[in-house]
Amino acid sequence: MKARQQRVAFVVGALLGIVVVGLVASPGNPLLFVHAVCNTTNLVAERELLTPDGVTNAPFHGYVNYTAIYDDPWHPDRRWTFQTPYSNAMVGGFNLMNWSLYRTVTDYVLGPGPSQACPSPWRAVLGGGSPGGFGLDGGLWGATSRPSDIASPSTISDQNQSSVVFDVSYHANNAGTINTCGGLASHMDLASRLLTVKVPFVVANNSLLVEASVPVQLYVNYTFDANSGVWLVDDLNPGPDAPGTGLATVWSAC
Repeated sequence: MKARQQRVAFVVGALLGIVVVGLVASPGNPLLFVHAVCNTTNLVAERELLTPDGVTNAPFHGYVNYTAIYDDPWHPDRRWTFQTPYSNAMVGGFNLMNWSLYRTVTDYVLGPGPSQACPSPWRAVLGGGSPGGFGLDGGLWGATSRPSDIASPSTISDQNQSSVVFDVSYHANNAGTINTCGGLASHMDLASRLLTVKVPFVVANNSLLVEASVPVQLYVNYTFDANSGVWLVDDLNPGPDAPGTGLATVWSAC
């Protein structure tokens, strides 16, 4: 009798374990009975901000050519090509765009499916550009004649308009070294599919920076001049939350 009770208890415990596995949310894993879903709820705030439709660094003792394809509902298939030999500066185009801030809530839904809980209580959504608004159609931003992209500008302002926060700064040597000392020029090609930015809002007197993506396809060719030095390279493209702004470098002489 005692052995049978132990077997029954074991079976009941196993069944409860299966139920628990099915009920507990596990990010990225299919669930048996319930899964988390992130829903966008009420609109909280709106504002217009200068938003990059392509931004990157031109290396010190080098230059950059790039094409940016931007999905702008007011300017379909917008395409920028910069071929001016800017040296050691932030180069890009910016457009005045609408941003909306929404609250999010995680709901639990019956049935199988991947668990996708809200990563943040806020969601910033990019809208179209303002009809009759203005764009900064490319140019030179930030200080020149600096051998390092450490602490590069992360915002711009123009005509009393501020921008989203972006990242073009050097953080770490994650992509090796380029050395042209005593040799020919070197070239590097990169591509990215999204720019990751942070969008500033003020809600109930509290300042927020909400991460969001800008749908820009960026194709960049970097040239590092012959016999001109050594560059430590930080590739800002890898990873799901990467800035997507190409290369940042730190230069030293031969």
